[in-house]
Amino acid sequence: MPGQDTTTAGFDAALKDVYLPGIREQLNRKVRLLNDFTKSDIEQLEWEGRQAIVALHKGRNSGVVATSEGGLIPPAGKQQYVDLKIPMRFITGRIQLTAQVIKASRSNKGSFARAMDAEQSGLVEDVARQRNRILAGAGRGILMLVNGGQTSATINMKNAGGVANASNPTRYVPSSLVGVYLAVYIGSAVGATLRFVDQVSSVTATSITFAGSHTVVDGDAVTLAVFDATSPAGSLDLEPVGLLGIVDQTTYLTVIHGIDRSAAANAFFLSTLLSNVGTITPDLIQRGIDNTEEISGEVVDTFYCHHSIRRELLKLHEGDRRYMGAQLLRPDVGTEAAVFKTDLTHATLPIKVDKDLPYGTLFAVSKPHLFWIPEVEGEWADEDGRILLRVSNLDSYEGRFRVFENFFSDKGNAHARYDGITATVTSGVAAL
Repeated sequence: MPGQDTTTAGFDAALKDVYLPGIREQLNRKVRLLNDFTKSDIEQLEWEGRQAIVALHKGRNSGVVATSEGGLIPPAGKQQYVDLKIPMRFITGRIQLTAQVIKASRSNKGSFARAMDAEQSGLVEDVARQRNRILAGAGRGILMLVNGGQTSATINMKNAGGVANASNPTRYVPSSLVGVYLAVYIGSAVGATLRFVDQVSSVTATSITFAGSHTVVDGDAVTLAVFDATSPAGSLDLEPVGLLGIVDQTTYLTVIHGIDRSAAANAFFLSTLLSNVGTITPDLIQRGIDNTEEISGEVVDTFYCHHSIRRELLKLHEGDRRYMGAQLLRPDVGTEAAVFKTDLTHATLPIKVDKDLPYGTLFAVSKPHLFWIPEVEGEWADEDGRILLRVSNLDSYEGRFRVFENFFSDKGNAHARYDGITATVTSGVAAL
């Protein structure tokens, strides 16, 4: 009679699952743009109060003219000034944990990570993630626009960040944010009326599915939101101003820190803007640099763009590359900049890349005229001496992390922007 083999299936109940140490990160944690503004050489100004005011010299004395001998002299003129008024913007994140999970995860025996530490450090990173996106935007808070009128739970979207582009309109609400609440407004104008707030059930590259069905109109703006049964609220026009609003004329942010750029008297604050660029060329890049220097007397020192724009810039010198000596035997068709070991440069100026910067856009800025102005750089609320607060009627605890800040330029015409650059963006590829 044949014997019976002991198999893994038969011995399954006695086998152990072996967990390797640690939790392996799957999300893109890089916030290059934020780090460049808050940890690099951009000047930081600290203050307290209602708003910060910067006095700007905007006009010359008009009382200057050549006259004949004994002729009339011109009437007296005067210098002209205006105030830049920077309000504070408030970004807040929140965690909540039960007493049970805090106890169950208090050592390596029970968990790979302490729940409290993981949630606290995770929230700090998630706040930084949103701040990075905000810095790439205009301060309007617009994540995307509705694409066409429709009545459905699944709503088609377009124009990530409010910037006209057909690719990945939901890029700022990736699948990792399923469960977040979004607000949809009637149109996208400043002061637009809230249409609804609802929770996200699923996300594709081109659409958002909400918990319920809604009627929307083409061009409705979508922002982050807080749900409340009686007073739901979105974040339209409540975010700090980012590069898209700072380096602008009136395309994305007409009134910036109290200055109406549509008014002829405030034309001094208009950035150089090259629209509908198409194929980028060295001549177009130089035109933006030259126009900015001619208008403002300032020379740009840094470029910012999305990866897709950097690829177009890499193409500009491909035909000029030469292989010599050892390179002939082992040619490398790339550059160190291609794998992020260094910055690509144009005329020695660094070209910095960030995942959140708008498609089809290249920024050329003068860093001495960019400022970060925080009131709270990042802290856990602890005015009562405790970071953790008891949740009423629950055996749970919550914590709140907050940043109060804004960004501005004291010389809007010291920067340039190139819009509508032709570049290939891979569909469905966006940072988690």
